Amino acid sequence: MDWNDKILEFATKIRKTALKTVIDLKAGYLGQVCGSAEILATIINVANIGPSLGPMVPPLLDKENDINGGIYFGEKKPEYDRIIFSASHYAIGIYSMLIVDGRLSPDAMKQFNNSGTIMEQVGDDHSPGYEIVSGSFGQALGQAGGISMARKRAKDSGRNFVFIADGELEEGSTWESIQAMAHFKLDNMIVFVDVNGMQADGLTKDVMNIEPIATKLTGFGCDVFTVNGNSPEAIKNAIDQHQYNGRPTFILCYTDMTTGMPTLKSVSKDVLHFVSIKPEDLQDYIDIYEKM
Repeated sequence: MDWNDKILEFATKIRKTALKTVIDLKAGYLGQVCGSAEILATIINVANIGPSLGPMVPPLLDKENDINGGIYFGEKKPEYDRIIFSASHYAIGIYSMLIVDGRLSPDAMKQFNNSGTIMEQVGDDHSPGYEIVSGSFGQALGQAGGISMARKRAKDSGRNFVFIADGELEEGSTWESIQAMAHFKLDNMIVFVDVNGMQADGLTKDVMNIEPIATKLTGFGCDVFTVNGNSPEAIKNAIDQHQYNGRPTFILCYTDMTTGMPTLKSVSKDVLHFVSIKPEDLQDYIDIYEKM
């Protein structure tokens, strides 16, 4: 099995892990997992990170026993890469990625979306894999830029991998962060954008058109690569072209939210953001799970 096939298999396992939980709950952010599985699989397999420091089954939410989700990517050494997730509603995909990589127990998913646990459906900074309060409300790209600036001044050799969703490009604060990243020459940053054309209120082209993304990012002073986001080989090739040239790197990963999930192809695109499984469709999802 070559490297690309290995990562494709890893991505399929991410989808299967997430699908099992969505079937149990009859709802969830399934489209995001299906679209981004290859991105997540590539990141976790390419990043230079250490062994997880997090418990295999997370503790219940307790202010006296609080953890930071970033510990699941190991110790913060100067030579290690950091993985920072912005899209908080992708949490089921992040947890599934950690499970497939052996950093989190499959039993942890029994806590998913239950009151009093850190396995939240919308990740927080205590949720496995989430180092910071994320999503557009947390301005995660700006926080990641601050971390990157500190690491650059400390002369760390490690890179910062940052994952955001394309809907965040509708946010003015995101572009302020990008402008600052370019101004301060944060070339230790590689930002992966899941460009699936979808946000909570519908298609991005209808709600707030963000294209041409590549042209805008180039104009802001970034290096930009546009790839098939469901091709691990294409994503890795873009990572390998990253240069320390004073310009942040953005990899625009154009993805299909129905990848590996044929049942979703019949779902209206404007409701793919959050999938509710109808009783009459449940068996179709179960059949897909069993064939994975």
